[in-house]
Amino acid sequence: SWLERDQFEAGKRRAQARKEARKKLKNFEIPLDPDIEKQALTMLREAYPLLNIPSLANPHAILVSQTKQQNCEIAQPQTKNLANQIFGGFLMRRAFELAYATAYVFGGARPRFLEVDKVAFSIPVNVGDLTNYQSRVVYTEVKDEIRDFNAFRGQKN
Repeated sequence: SWLERDQFEAGKRRAQARKEARKKLKNFEIPLDPDIEKQALTMLREAYPLLNIPSLANPHAILVSQTKQQNCEIAQPQTKNLANQIFGGFLMRRAFELAYATAYVFGGARPRFLEVDKVAFSIPVNVGDLTNYQSRVVYTEVKDEIRDFNAFRGQKN
């Protein structure tokens, strides 16, 4: 019918507009927030002894490159969607699980998930494709919750 053709064409135009927007974002540089830039410079200053004079560095410090973990797997047919491609939610879950494990290993405590900023899928994943997930720890902050714990009762005060 004419209504279905019209809806199909509108969907096609929306998909094309999204593709063009993704292409523009790939070459676009987002300016850093001044607070984030200040934190990054502080981290670089702290990393200098670790890179150049390891014997004088903080023994609890570790470089971001040394926190890398990865996981590879082949996309299976049971995770495909109606378009015969791998469901994006499945891919996001696998990425989250690796990130959680990496944060747990290098953070020294169970991580607390706050938010996801943005997820962009650049190309579709088909059944049989090899997926490679990589994660790194950029910053950790461990809060001391033990001081509020009553060891005799096993409860928080």
